[in-house]
Amino acid sequence: MTKEKNYKKNKKKNNKDYNKKKINDINLEDNRILIIDEEIDGSLARKTVELLLKLDKMNHKDITIYLNCPGGSVSDGFMIYDIMQHIKSRVKTIAVGRVASFGTILLLGGSNGYRFIGANSEVMIHEVSSMCMGSVTNMQERLDHSFDLNNKIVKLIVSKTKLSFEQVKEYTKKKDKYFDAKQALKLGFVDKIIN
Repeated sequence: MTKEKNYKKNKKKNNKDYNKKKINDINLEDNRILIIDEEIDGSLARKTVELLLKLDKMNHKDITIYLNCPGGSVSDGFMIYDIMQHIKSRVKTIAVGRVASFGTILLLGGSNGYRFIGANSEVMIHEVSSMCMGSVTNMQERLDHSFDLNNKIVKLIVSKTKLSFEQVKEYTKKKDKYFDAKQALKLGFVDKIIN
């Protein structure tokens, strides 16, 4: 092999290695991107809130949250939601895959005009689950609390979508209610479908 051919071969190999390294070095946090793709619990909520606050403190550029979330703890979910509303940075939410239960509330928590859904994604809402155990009095207290939480979430959905209180209650009364991307857009869960 001539020196020139060997040089070109090595240069091409080095460019591939460099480009591969460049892709692997992309830091989502540096690009103000968060991904929530697991059940919401205290640990996930704490990490997400810390990151939202840190990014907002750095500057007030947009923050993007990709959601493929099955839901989870309502109280931990509200921890994230409340901080999304509190920070000065605009928060873009993007549903990819399935966004369900409190994941849908996080999707709704995006800034007005900046809530997106993938063309093949879906949104699901349902009543709050109540895992009541213990004495009858304790179970009744927990059940009453669950009813209050459910009404709070229904009111939030109503305030962020084109649905009425009665529609949300009816959709969630006995089952999980799924909406594809077009339905989610029509009903106001999102502002735009992305391809």
